[in-house]
Amino acid sequence: MAAGTGVALVPRLALGHPRPDLAVRPLAGPDLAREISVALLRSTSAAAAQELIAALREQAALITERWSEA
Repeated sequence: MAAGTGVALVPRLALGHPRPDLAVRPLAGPDLAREISVALLRSTSAAAAQELIAALREQAALITERWSEA
């Protein structure tokens, strides 16, 4: 007989805004991290590359801020 319960591991970015009837608990243990690298062709404009890197850093900061609020 089903108990009406379930467990799922969901990345925080995919969680969105959970329903109020769901209990969300972070996993205990070491913090997880992801490293993102940028590879550019030598023919890429230095200005365009710097704009791309700045945009990626800005988005990373927003994600980090969102994680710290949870």
